Amino acid sequence: MVRAHDPRPGLFLLGCAALCGVLSGLVMVAFRLLIDGAQMRLLGAGRLDDFAALAPLTRIALAGAGGAALGLLWARLPAATRAVGVAHVLERCAYHGARLPGINALLQFLGAASCLICGHSVGREGPAIHIGATAGSLLAERAALSLDARRLLVACGTAGGIAAAFNTPLAGVAFAVEVLLGLSALPNLTPVLLAAVVATAISRGFYGDHALLPAAPPGFDALAQLPGLALQGALTGLLAVAFVQTLRTVAGRSQAAGPALRLTLGGLACGVIGAGWPEVMGLGYGTARAAIDGTLTALTLAPLLAAKFAATVLGLGLGLPGGLIGPSLVLGALAGGLSGHWLPGADPGLCALLGMGAMMGATLNAPLAALVALLELTQDPRLILPAMLTIAAADLVSHRVFGLPSVFVAQLQMRGIDWPPRERP
Repeated sequence: MVRAHDPRPGLFLLGCAALCGVLSGLVMVAFRLLIDGAQMRLLGAGRLDDFAALAPLTRIALAGAGGAALGLLWARLPAATRAVGVAHVLERCAYHGARLPGINALLQFLGAASCLICGHSVGREGPAIHIGATAGSLLAERAALSLDARRLLVACGTAGGIAAAFNTPLAGVAFAVEVLLGLSALPNLTPVLLAAVVATAISRGFYGDHALLPAAPPGFDALAQLPGLALQGALTGLLAVAFVQTLRTVAGRSQAAGPALRLTLGGLACGVIGAGWPEVMGLGYGTARAAIDGTLTALTLAPLLAAKFAATVLGLGLGLPGGLIGPSLVLGALAGGLSGHWLPGADPGLCALLGMGAMMGATLNAPLAALVALLELTQDPRLILPAMLTIAAADLVSHRVFGLPSVFVAQLQMRGIDWPPRERP
């Protein structure tokens, strides 16, 4: 076994970073294959995430049964073992020497996959971060690396996970630096870049290199729309404040209930809401694309926004072990599309695109990662200027005016964990 005093630590770390990328990419492929295979059996071939294919009562039964099964499992586990998600990664990096237990990552894999199969309003990006980060942590432990090297490999796994989940290698790097490591990581950026590249290459080998989102409408005039887009960004910042605060309220008021009851109620809430609006179940990216295409009217967007908001804050607030980055993107698309119908001279599809970046940046307190993700998801550099404005306006309102912490920090604070940490371990 090669240890931290290896005479070529730089090359060894690069090799570990590449291996992190391989592990992150393969695990995310397995995660998606599991979800896709189960959904094809439930919904039919070619109908991934299309829960409208099920009868309303079946949606309620599926989501409720999934929540109940997870609740029974979670109730049998120690509290430390069932801690999952990005907040768990941040806590372990700050207070536990960047050591992430493998059992938590396994439960995150199975729990998030079950949520998405059953139609809960959660995302796959948060689980990707947790699983990728754990791969880096376990690899560092196996190689007996130093604390700084462990933190770096956790960041490599984080970048690889989000890169493979989104097909966005640069956004994975930006997220790892902005949310996990901070600016102090810049001298060590090369391993993180390598891990993101390798993970993305593996993901593209299975799913191809396609833009997840459509580009901006042809011939749009960014300069003419800047005043309206600034207002849209500010309104999105308000939505982010409402989202995080409501999530905190639901989680706080339900803490006294056991995990079995909480997760059952969370699953039922998603199912009951999905009975009326099946578009909000699961990842919801099809709903976001419809908003971007401009095919949804204001009368359709408004109830969908309210339904997606309610399903997400109830499901995640009650403890369903899924991610929240994906739902924040869908909420941003719906809110942006809605604002595009009443802003003078605005294009609803463009506003929906920009709303995704603004909501992600404001919710995660990661404006750079949100900007880069939007550009990679659309592969359209024309969005740089309007996206910068909407994301900055959302950040100004949510974090500078209202003092909103990132949703991950809010989750840590709800658990009684000091943040930022007072001292490094």
